[in-house]
Amino acid sequence: MKLHFLRGGRRKRDDLQTSLDVTQTSLDEPSTLYCSLSLRRDGNYCRGCVLDNDTGKDLFDEYVAIKPLMDSLLGSTDEPIMTCSCGEPGCAGFWYQESRLSETRVHWVLKYKQENWDLLFDRAAYENAALTVLRQFMEKPWEDMEFPSGTILAEYPDCAAFTRTVDALLARSPRLSAKWATLFS
Repeated sequence: MKLHFLRGGRRKRDDLQTSLDVTQTSLDEPSTLYCSLSLRRDGNYCRGCVLDNDTGKDLFDEYVAIKPLMDSLLGSTDEPIMTCSCGEPGCAGFWYQESRLSETRVHWVLKYKQENWDLLFDRAAYENAALTVLRQFMEKPWEDMEFPSGTILAEYPDCAAFTRTVDALLARSPRLSAKWATLFS
């Protein structure tokens, strides 16, 4: 997985790289693409990008809802992960989303604009990316941050509430807790 962090408008690549298999099923003709998932903190928001490794082009780069992202680490969910900055997935062109979890994969099924997408992610790489972006939101004090009603992080009144939510996530999964300790110790 290639982790991309946006700073000053430029994208920097981390050392951690694992290829992700992504299958795109067009309404007309199915095709297989090999892609990377990028999760990054962008000010008050989390952004997610799927990059086609063959062409180097972004397939989409949109906002990520934090709570459904955390839910997808624990099991299958039909809560939309990809969304608009206002919190409404359809506003960004996402008409259907579902995330399924297996022992080795995270499988996203979504309809984006006029295309149906099946994205298969290596579970370990997906977990690393998700935990890394959660940690980024815990590192900056929230006193400087504003979350208007209806936006992606508006459900957390402050960084302490967000941290309690992440702690609860880690308490529910020994696997994620051990990974967290390895990544951030």
